Amino acid sequence: MIDDQKSRTAVAGQPSSAARQASEWFRQLAQLVRIARTYGPYAPLARQARDRLIKDMLPLLQYHSPLVLRFAPLEIWLEDELLLRAQADDEGGPSLENQLPFILHRDGLRGMTLAPETTRDEIVAIVSSVIEITTSKITHDDICTLLWRADLPHVHVDSAPLQISPEPEQPAAATCEPVAGDEAPFNPWVDTTPYAKALKTSVPMGPGTAGLAGTHREDWILPDRGANAASLWRQLQLHEEPASSNFLEQWRAEDAIPWEQGVAGFVRDVVHVEPSTDMRRTLAESIVTWIAGAVQRCDWNEAQHAFEVLHTLDNERVLSNVVLRNALDGLDFDAIASQLDEAGPEDQARFFALVVNAGASALDLTVGVLGRAGRARLRAAATTALSYMCNDDPQLLAPYLADSRWHVVRNIAFVLGQIGGTEVTALLARAARHLDARVRRAAVIALAQVPSDERIPLLLEHLDTHDPQLLTNMLTMLTREQDTRVALSLLARINANDFETRSDDHKLALIEALADVADEGAVPALSLLLQKGGWFARRTPERSAIARTLARIGSPTAMHALEEGRHSRADAVRAACMDALNFKVRP
Repeated sequence: MIDDQKSRTAVAGQPSSAARQASEWFRQLAQLVRIARTYGPYAPLARQARDRLIKDMLPLLQYHSPLVLRFAPLEIWLEDELLLRAQADDEGGPSLENQLPFILHRDGLRGMTLAPETTRDEIVAIVSSVIEITTSKITHDDICTLLWRADLPHVHVDSAPLQISPEPEQPAAATCEPVAGDEAPFNPWVDTTPYAKALKTSVPMGPGTAGLAGTHREDWILPDRGANAASLWRQLQLHEEPASSNFLEQWRAEDAIPWEQGVAGFVRDVVHVEPSTDMRRTLAESIVTWIAGAVQRCDWNEAQHAFEVLHTLDNERVLSNVVLRNALDGLDFDAIASQLDEAGPEDQARFFALVVNAGASALDLTVGVLGRAGRARLRAAATTALSYMCNDDPQLLAPYLADSRWHVVRNIAFVLGQIGGTEVTALLARAARHLDARVRRAAVIALAQVPSDERIPLLLEHLDTHDPQLLTNMLTMLTREQDTRVALSLLARINANDFETRSDDHKLALIEALADVADEGAVPALSLLLQKGGWFARRTPERSAIARTLARIGSPTAMHALEEGRHSRADAVRAACMDALNFKVRP
């Protein structure tokens, strides 16, 4: 260690060596926080960054300690030199409240002094505490509590002072003169003020007073002489050190056993003593907070264990359904989705098993992950989970069809198709009218799982679309079986005045689809279309397609129409009919 004044001396306008190194260290700590939030605190990348951070702090302490740090809402200082300032990011970066200075100040940390004797284990405890509070919006403790639990002998922590509301002033008539020494202070039994008289009428003075208004035999009996706080404090102070050591020893022994292991037994014992609904509801709300915290930290094993405890307490989810949904809705979906994107199949499976068990309470969480997922595997798993969660009640998905993100609505349409049945028809009809063509395509494909009597009218509404992919998907489903409604709708569009304005691919798709659903009743209309133009008829792909459609119908009337066309005076009609007849007899 070198002289502190020498190490802190800075060139005019330039930060000192200690400030430069400390600033870089805190920047690395902020980077570690972002890595831990994205990949999880125990991911290999996060472990490497944490080890490097701890290693870099040791020479900083060796040459520049003691480090006197101050924490402002948006800044971190080394004495009077700025180390790190939260930056507003306009490109989708972390918001101010998610950056390191604000999080530490929010948790009550105002200052920290690292002595020269600070050990590596103490640095590990500091970094681990920061990671714990920054990777979760719901934590068991704040940073000050975690640092106190770590029992760091060479680190002094300054926390925000406890704000205690001043006691209201007593009326002048109810005050008494201060006493000196160890004399008894205010004693209502020898005072004649109105306040003392009121106490005398509300508190029994001994046996035989059970008849007094508002009292009973179990009430306290006030001593004849009041306690003196200063005197009692001096007596307690003599035993402070051994009592504190004994308490810390007992606390360490208790803290060595994970508290999660004892929750189930604790809940069972409490319910045995007090089985009321209010007690069960209170316990259920506490367990819900535990579940939400574990989910935010992406600790799926702990979350599943907490959920099992809740299941034993509230099997039907009557007491906890609403509070569980509210708790899960308040989580940081971005952080959870980021970690799940980088997680392996086993961790993803644990998450989706958890949300499927939670049911409707976890819908917002699941859709939130679906909307933020960057990998196809995670999106596929999320849609499968939603299919299980809403299989009995697809209407639960209705609010998400109004989501502003087209890819979310498209995936919801896919989920509705996975569920299928009459219950999803109205929901898919909404999705089929979405402004984005990609959503409409997904909705049309999903309509394949709806009964045909309900599917066909919805599909016929979109036959006028100019989206070739959407038209192809619809015609594929409409032509699965012969239906008079489909044939009439196709003929109506083929005979419409605007049919010639459509693209060639569009016209051919309508005509060729007609061949799959048309029957004998469509032959007269097709014959007129075949002969359309008379002597001035031109050879077009549509005329050839109409002739092939008649050949595919193959009825005597259809074949007669082709024979008449084969002897037509128009070259275009003759050529189309001859090609269709050759196509008909081709093996």
